[in-house]
Amino acid sequence: MNIDLQTCLLLTAKISAVGVAIADAEYLANRRLLTNSGLMSWILGRLRAPVFAVGTLATCLDSVLRYPNVLVLIGMRMALAVCVVAGDEAVALNGLILLAIAILSMSLVVRTTYGHDGSDQMTSVIFWPLGICMLVGTDLVTTAGVWFIAMQACLSYLTAGVAKASARGWRDGSYLVGIAGTQIYGNASIAAHLKAHPRLAKLISRFIIGWECFFPLVIVTPYPLSIAILISGVLFHALNAVLMGLNCFLWTFVATYPAILYCVQSRGW
Repeated sequence: MNIDLQTCLLLTAKISAVGVAIADAEYLANRRLLTNSGLMSWILGRLRAPVFAVGTLATCLDSVLRYPNVLVLIGMRMALAVCVVAGDEAVALNGLILLAIAILSMSLVVRTTYGHDGSDQMTSVIFWPLGICMLVGTDLVTTAGVWFIAMQACLSYLTAGVAKASARGWRDGSYLVGIAGTQIYGNASIAAHLKAHPRLAKLISRFIIGWECFFPLVIVTPYPLSIAILISGVLFHALNAVLMGLNCFLWTFVATYPAILYCVQSRGW
């Protein structure tokens, strides 16, 4: 399974754009959360920092981030993401389009701190370097951008694993049972089964911790094992998407896998 630099860039852009389009569809389907009385209200969100509440910058931000104007930003980002997914190479790897998605993504993070997760952070990690690489256009910068995306993905898994390992509730499985029992990310039947089988919950939790902590080894392990790790990552995120509704995680994190695969192949051993 060989992948050249151009194919790597194209796959990364298109797969991550699918995640962006899904996220925007979710925003539009739940736009009541963005209203002045919603959980992600800009009226309240802007009060978290003086620069967002008063002054020239605050006035400019208010004009685009208040409801319903923010729906225009979301619609624009969704349209650009669809263009990347459906477009040819010239469109999908257009630096201005990629940077526009990055800027619009950042504006949504500025609007509110609620409702964002690792997939939103990884979206920025992907689109900023991709856009810059495409605008600069040199092989050195492009290769550096691909390595940056790959290393950031590995760091994300390692950070998540270490954070879980440091928490007793994750090590003993109780946090997993708690998450499974939540309304947003939970599944009642799975939560009940894990609660009735604490040893299973503990085993699964420790497996997740170990898998996340050792994921960065994908860069240095023998090639067949690297492929196996990436396949396990796809399965891991697909399972989370089905059981926990983490749809964007599947596309956003798997979008980094072409970059990881390219780095594995280019190491020369």
